[in-house]
Amino acid sequence: MLIFALADDLTGALETGAKFRGAVVTTNGFSPDEAVVVVDTETRHLTQERAAHVVRQTAREAKLIYKKTDSTLRGNIAAELGALMNAFPDRALIYAPAYPDLGRTVRNSCLLIDGVPAHQTAFARDPLNPVCESDIRKVLSGLDIRVVDGETNADVENAAREILASEPYALAAGPGALAGALARLMGLALSGPAEHPLLHRCLVVNGSLHPASSAQIDCARARGLFDGEWVLCGREPGAVLRALNESRFDGIVVFGGDTAFEIHEALQLPELRTMGEVLTGVPISQCGGMYWITKAGGFGPPELLCDIRRRVT
Repeated sequence: MLIFALADDLTGALETGAKFRGAVVTTNGFSPDEAVVVVDTETRHLTQERAAHVVRQTAREAKLIYKKTDSTLRGNIAAELGALMNAFPDRALIYAPAYPDLGRTVRNSCLLIDGVPAHQTAFARDPLNPVCESDIRKVLSGLDIRVVDGETNADVENAAREILASEPYALAAGPGALAGALARLMGLALSGPAEHPLLHRCLVVNGSLHPASSAQIDCARARGLFDGEWVLCGREPGAVLRALNESRFDGIVVFGGDTAFEIHEALQLPELRTMGEVLTGVPISQCGGMYWITKAGGFGPPELLCDIRRRVT
């Protein structure tokens, strides 16, 4: 295995996998023969102690170990990074939390979302993981981790170069921007836009409570996107299963990592094969005879769902 990556929810795992050519994303077992494996550990809502235990048990020897973190500092970041450091005490850990293309920048170890400290944005009202702190040093609880500021993609790429300059490679942590930079530098990046067939009929499921996702659904509804072959469905797995059983869909579009995992689990589907990104931060994958388009809830302009449809139809 060349690259082993961990993410704490399914949208994050798929976003990571979309950066690497031939990546496999799984929620349970995996084959060590795969070159790039991304495991969704489902640890975002666990206790810190349980999250750390899962990460320690899941980590495997690989040339590069990458921990995908949420770009808004949600989840058990300190516990999981600490668990990796304990599992691999011979490796330094470099954390690059910026994702400039999504408006996430880091200045003086403070995470800004579109220029606003993270704890002053809508993510402070997340019902499951409210963001109460923007100071990354405080989030890390005193761990000996090199935190890299970043306001441009060049800053993120410099962090990736630093990781790959170590011997063995330093442990890598950060959102999807860092994964993309590592993939490019290692010659594993997908070239060009994601390749996929035309998706005429899609089921759309919004499981996110973030205002950005609500605005995207409202915009799509106002523009008539749900008047034809694209169908909006409730987030409950039962409702999704009924819709999929009652009609044939080419693909499913899901907003929100928890909802994507619940649907994937309810369908008892195997691993997902990532194919790239439809838009930045919006991966497309193949699984169970369908194409999956997923995204985290808290980003994107109101017209994002309409833009997704234009890209795939």
